[in-house]
Amino acid sequence: SFMAILGVALLAFALAISGVYSAGEYTAEYRNRSISLPLSVNGLWPSLQTMYWSLYGHIDYRDLTSEDEVLLPETVVGRALFAFWLLVSLIVLLNMLIALVSEAFDRVRKENADLVWNLAVSDIVRDVNTSPSLPLPFNLFYILPFLALQICEKCSSHDPQQIPDQSNTCGTNPENPMAIKRMIKLYRKAKTKDSVASIAEEKEQKEIIQSHLETVSEKLEHMKSQMLRLHGQMKRTNSKRNRLRTQKDTKAKTDEDVTDGTAIAEINSETETDTEEEDNEPVRYERVKYDESGPNETISYKGKTAAVGCCQFLNSPMSRKFNYFEVVIKDYGKHGRIGVGLTPRKYPLHRMPGWNKGSVAFHCDNGKLYHEKGKGIEMASPAQQDVVIGCGINTGFSSKGTENTAVVFFTRNGQLLGSRRVNFPKAGFYPTVGLHSEGEKVEVHLKRKWELLEDLEPGE
Repeated sequence: SFMAILGVALLAFALAISGVYSAGEYTAEYRNRSISLPLSVNGLWPSLQTMYWSLYGHIDYRDLTSEDEVLLPETVVGRALFAFWLLVSLIVLLNMLIALVSEAFDRVRKENADLVWNLAVSDIVRDVNTSPSLPLPFNLFYILPFLALQICEKCSSHDPQQIPDQSNTCGTNPENPMAIKRMIKLYRKAKTKDSVASIAEEKEQKEIIQSHLETVSEKLEHMKSQMLRLHGQMKRTNSKRNRLRTQKDTKAKTDEDVTDGTAIAEINSETETDTEEEDNEPVRYERVKYDESGPNETISYKGKTAAVGCCQFLNSPMSRKFNYFEVVIKDYGKHGRIGVGLTPRKYPLHRMPGWNKGSVAFHCDNGKLYHEKGKGIEMASPAQQDVVIGCGINTGFSSKGTENTAVVFFTRNGQLLGSRRVNFPKAGFYPTVGLHSEGEKVEVHLKRKWELLEDLEPGE
């Protein structure tokens, strides 16, 4: 990295100096004068050589001087650049090199600090064990017997029958230098074993993790196969249900002409009982708080502003006996986006009543009637707080082609607002209330009776 920085700096200064003198040459040509540039800066390659050899002191600054007065400004600028180059190269770059070398030395010293410390300790132990502990001249009483003992050992070593046991002298005796070297060797070997053991332990952990991943993969594959099998069973069951439902509907149409909504609901409930498990939830609701602790059920909005809350009463289907229900607006809320109407069974609770197929509703915020789409038609003025909105169905509905139809009407404070002829779902109509802004709260009165409206004219 240092050589790369040095090369970039060298090239930059060479380009700068050669550019300065080239500009002077162009100026002289413009004035129709012939001049000769200094050889040391006459082009990029000579400038590179000049910059490089100046690091070793082989270039004099006078080599950059031109005797022609036309190049006087270029000479001044060139000398200044040359001086700045020497400052940068000899002070900044060399200090950078020293810093890099010092960093590398510190890094190596830190990596081998443990080994250096062990060697220093071993040297101290060896010096303590081999050097006499008595000061001069009392150490003579220790040195003379020690020298005599060493001479005797050397003399006896020539006799092959009296060779001492090297295992005892070099094994574990701490006063012997060979023992110290052996201890250092054993320490290094133990440290190497520890590193090898840690590597083996890490490898074992990786193998355990790999085995766990393989087990999880096998379980996921098994779950996938189970889900595919259940999906196939559900498809076969649904096709069987559809066949049974078609047969039941055909049989019911051949037996009698159904003209009452209750009869249609009963036939379809019987079909669903034979083909699928009945949904026993009396009330379906989502993003609203449903409270039935009081004399009448209350519903309040608890979702986010962009989310629709809805409540469907499956325990109170519209019939000849109970063909009407009312909703009292207890709190208009922030925007009053309250929808009151009828929806088929299993209606999506994230949609306001009247927006999806098979539903019809009156929306209080704009006074419009919505029927199976998100665009409503004008019916009345917007409703306010403490207003009672009613919704009912005329049980004297007729047959329109092959689809049974009925007249759904809406009231406000007991006064008729309007009506709409709609297709009667096979599973019947259910009272539904939708809320779509903060603070909204309504009270629901179910299973009310409204007089038959035989002369009711449905709106289009």
